Amino acid sequence: MFARVRVASRAALLLVAVACAAPAAPAAPASPAPGAPAPSGAAPAPAAGAPVAATPDVASPSAPAGADTGTAPAAAEPTPLARRTVHTVYPAVSLSAMSYMYAEDQGLYARYGVDAESSGMVPQAALAALVNGEVQYAFYGSSLLLYAARGIPIRPFLQASTGPSLMLFARPEIADFADLRGKAISVLSAAGLSREVAELVLEKHGVSPSDVQLLPAGSAAAQMEQLRQGLAAATLISPPWPITARREGYRLLSNTGREISYPFGVMATTTARMTDDPAEVKAVIRGTLDANRLIRAERDAAIAWIARKFEVEPDVAAESYDMVLETQNDDGAIPREAVANYFRVQDDDPSLRDVPYENVVDTRLLQAVWAEMGIR
Repeated sequence: MFARVRVASRAALLLVAVACAAPAAPAAPASPAPGAPAPSGAAPAPAAGAPVAATPDVASPSAPAGADTGTAPAAAEPTPLARRTVHTVYPAVSLSAMSYMYAEDQGLYARYGVDAESSGMVPQAALAALVNGEVQYAFYGSSLLLYAARGIPIRPFLQASTGPSLMLFARPEIADFADLRGKAISVLSAAGLSREVAELVLEKHGVSPSDVQLLPAGSAAAQMEQLRQGLAAATLISPPWPITARREGYRLLSNTGREISYPFGVMATTTARMTDDPAEVKAVIRGTLDANRLIRAERDAAIAWIARKFEVEPDVAAESYDMVLETQNDDGAIPREAVANYFRVQDDDPSLRDVPYENVVDTRLLQAVWAEMGIR
């Protein structure tokens, strides 16, 4: 039988659902002197703070029509990069940041001249550190889009997950979404990611969010207790808790990350850095995409890494790996639908619902890396 205490003791270390409530935006720092030249041979990037030119929707890359798919195209060599140390911040040591942490631990960024170091930091402190130049990159959730929409000179450039690793489990008497009408659903908090994703998945299945009660629990452990005690008919939880829910006999209604396109595992830097040092940003992109490829291709090594990193039993590591892989975004694309879904549920600031994609996202360097790596 699954050891509930064992899982609970590690729950905070495994996949964390990063809340995306509307945080107060700090004052933007002074912009660097305009006209700084980009490194020779690097792809051009927009001026700091300016909306970027329209880019096509970044659907998963595929081989061109008529291409010989049995032979990979030759990948261009990356722009030579003088070795340097860069610092990345993320919310916590959790599997929501696995793409980044795996790349750092396996030395994948170092292949491209980047000695990576990292630390955990709450989102608002991370934003201040990023725009002040104390750190170079941030790996968070959808809050990075919100900051960009509010005029802070940062741009998300890569998304490591297709959506959040949140799963909706229900009590055995709940057969489908229609049975949730008039009942309570346990969510992590009254605002942010958990609420937003709950509303989106309910709407997709024909249930108005106004027809249910969203019950904030404050922690994933408390969410499970609400489900067990019958205080909630269903709960939206992140790994490893779905393992517990499944083994205790609760019904899986939705793996939301497979149903709802939503920004999760987003990587961003300042607009100035994208302009002044595109070669470095591309090196970070390459290392992250290499990590995604290895995580998918080398299952046993990735599971062993999870078991070591989070001090969990091999079976828990294996199940957590399978859950993460279901929403891993191999090519790093930031889908337009994900961005639109996020802003559509920003009830606290309706003026953001129609923010243009090009004003908050810049994937031109990502697309350049695709071309260089022969992905597209």
